[in-house]
Amino acid sequence: MGVTPARRRGACVTGVAFVLAALAASCAPPVAVAPPAAPPAVAPETTHVAPRADTTSAAALPRAAGAVAGVWWPALGAPRLDSLGRLDWSPRARTAPGAAVFTAALAAGGDTAAAWRAIAADPAAPLVPYALRVLAARALAAADTTRADSLLARLAATASPWAWEALRTRCDLALARGAGAAATAARVDSLLEQADATAWSDVERAARLSRRAALAAGAGDTARATTFARQLLRRYPATAPAVGAVALLERLHGPLGDDDARLAAESARLRGDRAERIARLQRMRAVARGGDRADAAAELARALREARRWDEALAAIAAAPRAATGAGVRARLALERARTLRDSNHRDAALREYAALDRVGVPDDVAAAAAWERALELAAAGRDTAARAAFGRAAARGGEHAAEARLLRGLMWVAAGEPARATAEWAGAAGEPIEFWRAVLARGAAHDPAARAAADTALAAIAARPGWTFYRVAARDTLAATR
Repeated sequence: MGVTPARRRGACVTGVAFVLAALAASCAPPVAVAPPAAPPAVAPETTHVAPRADTTSAAALPRAAGAVAGVWWPALGAPRLDSLGRLDWSPRARTAPGAAVFTAALAAGGDTAAAWRAIAADPAAPLVPYALRVLAARALAAADTTRADSLLARLAATASPWAWEALRTRCDLALARGAGAAATAARVDSLLEQADATAWSDVERAARLSRRAALAAGAGDTARATTFARQLLRRYPATAPAVGAVALLERLHGPLGDDDARLAAESARLRGDRAERIARLQRMRAVARGGDRADAAAELARALREARRWDEALAAIAAAPRAATGAGVRARLALERARTLRDSNHRDAALREYAALDRVGVPDDVAAAAAWERALELAAAGRDTAARAAFGRAAARGGEHAAEARLLRGLMWVAAGEPARATAEWAGAAGEPIEFWRAVLARGAAHDPAARAAADTALAAIAARPGWTFYRVAARDTLAATR
């Protein structure tokens, strides 16, 4: 299988960083330094010890149970800060007397329904949500919908994985037994509106909006249904219910307008449906005029490029109208053309297109993106001198990659054997990567113990930060290499 241009660029940049990190510890002859102080012992209350039997509750269990009564140790505990501000995940025992009661009932051949009711009656029992779910399912099986609704109402109010399931089932029950359609729909919508969705997933929140949109459409309230469907597409476009929201808008309004068509195309992109995205953008381009048509062509070209349909992408760009088109849209089309040429392995042509965007009148975001991508291509091609200059232009242009461009320009000076120029490049710059490399270069250039100690102090400050980011691990390894 061939290596894509994106992988080559990533390998180039990552390779520079990893090679230099591997050499960081050898930037100066090893000098013994005092190791950092050992971390304090974990507080006794967070120490993981083997679980011991709870003799008071275990006595009620048959000896054959052989288990700890209502006590278990999770693999990880709840995250918390220790006295030094470090994140502590060490496990702590959790107790659930209800589990012991239920185990005893099973072992004795007793009434499990009574055991579940006892657990559900204890508001402090961790198993309450599951007990409510079991009891509600049994009530539904017995056709006792009144009791089922009561249990489901309690379950829907819990912060459990079954909260949305319980609410959805309550809505189904209400719709199944409702006498007046309008009144029932209003009651169900009220249940959905008042539910606390704080602990829900995005898919569950999207499903609630989808349900409310369908209820409004069924009641003939087109405006309300449209509002809910658009909310769903804007807030949760990557979820499965977004498909239903698009279908509802098309059923209510026919062919989608420009804004709705963009929402639908973006939803398809986030859901990974390239064919649907391209089809929607093609329809949007077909009905657009003037500048809107050129803008739609740019979006379509991007979709086709990402689907590796490069010839079609270039054709879409070439067919885009230039008259009555703003400078921003024209620049986006040119940037998309450069990207398509790059991804289709026409590097020299892509570099020319990128360079053409480095001029007055090109919007800052487009010019910055073009400078950054051109620099990456030059670096991947091994054209180091041109790449350093391009990274300098990308840093000067600003944008989201400006700091990274400055870092890579300095690293290329280090790789070329000119660390002093890298130090000058990074003067006054902030950020953990540059902090690390400044400290490494200062460490290598130190000619007296005080200067080296200052560099080690800077590395130690990075190493002491919590977490396992690349530069924090590299700082720890660099210090450890000279102990």
